[in-house]
Amino acid sequence: MKRLALLIGSPSHPNTTNAGIYLEGVKTDIENIYGFLSSSIGGSWRKEEIKVFCPNPTYSEVESYLKSCEDVDFAFVYFSGHGYTDNQEKPRVVFNQKEEPFVIEDLANRAKRQITIIDACRTYPEYIGFDGITLLESIDFPNPNPVSARASYEKHILKIPATRVLLFATSKGSVSMDYGSKYGGLFSSSLLSVMKNKYKAENKEIFNIAEVFKTAKINTQKNKAKQRPEIYISDDNALSLPFAVKPDYNPQQIKLCQKKSNNNLIEDIAKGALIGAGIILTGILIGSLINDKKK
Repeated sequence: MKRLALLIGSPSHPNTTNAGIYLEGVKTDIENIYGFLSSSIGGSWRKEEIKVFCPNPTYSEVESYLKSCEDVDFAFVYFSGHGYTDNQEKPRVVFNQKEEPFVIEDLANRAKRQITIIDACRTYPEYIGFDGITLLESIDFPNPNPVSARASYEKHILKIPATRVLLFATSKGSVSMDYGSKYGGLFSSSLLSVMKNKYKAENKEIFNIAEVFKTAKINTQKNKAKQRPEIYISDDNALSLPFAVKPDYNPQQIKLCQKKSNNNLIEDIAKGALIGAGIILTGILIGSLINDKKK
């Protein structure tokens, strides 16, 4: 199976004092995501399959690799940095302050199977701010059975003919928080922290993108700014895309209490199940990645 991961980090520049405030956590985000992907849990990606663009790449530096995503079986595209919503209601990200910001659609619609994660603000240009608390421990992942983990990861991806999922760190008009070089972005850290805990607590072969997002959303929105992540999918199959694997999975140890069908999970998400103190999953939206429309 051909796969390609693009990790793009755009923290701005250290001497910036306006709306393009320097984000110290971007470098940490890129390092954490790289470590996750290259571990057994993240799918045992090989070094040559992961391309890192940080800090502040130009679009031309990334463009050829984005085009290469169109020729692979599976692509993982990650962005950490500045973003906003333009006057036409389109979410954009800033690669480099010298260039026009790019619409998310240009990143998220490349491979026939693709996971895209955007950890950036979706405010309007006139307002960008940060707020939050430090709550996440260091993130690292063990690396047992890399060969079998890679095979399991690819087996489950290839079960799905074509599908795409886009994760936003926050909802339209809201900020995405950066906690500095120690913790990185709140949403990115939450995703990986959730996966670290699930790996320790649950015995299952695959952890799909829907279940990891669902818990990460709960953790992320526990802050003063009410950061609420969102998920967009091309179809229901997207929710079954594996985010991580269990390298030392043992089917003989499965407990009944851990079993929950993917169909039920999809139904919970689509209907907006209640979570935490009466909060509804309004941020989980089934829509078109291409047209950025919500149902």
